[in-house]
Amino acid sequence: AQFLWQKLMPGPLTLILPAAEHVSPVLTAGTGWLGVRQSSHPLAHALVESLAQPITTTSANPSGQPPAYTLSELKKYFSQTQLAYLAETSQEQKNAGLSSTVLKVTADDYSIVREGEIPAEHIQALANEFYKSENKKT
Repeated sequence: AQFLWQKLMPGPLTLILPAAEHVSPVLTAGTGWLGVRQSSHPLAHALVESLAQPITTTSANPSGQPPAYTLSELKKYFSQTQLAYLAETSQEQKNAGLSSTVLKVTADDYSIVREGEIPAEHIQALANEFYKSENKKT
């Protein structure tokens, strides 16, 4: 996970990792797993930098639904929730229509939960690069 993080973050990648014991089940939905992402959006980055700590947020869409690209689309998804809205999606992102790639990562393996902006072939190439570098160390 650390190798992928160093190669691809910030960017359109979400890593689902085993949650540490001190992480609240509220954040893991009782699964014991936590999705982690570092946004490349300048406003999100500035917010994290100014707070000097990570923030927790949801995606801009319910699981399995297409991303919300406008404020009105977002409000349709989350009409029963009080939210603060910070930024609109860029036209480039809207045109691409791709979500982040989601990987579930364990100590010795990974699986692609959702292929998104980062293609599976690129993830596999990075995994091969990592395994080659690890084999050279032994």
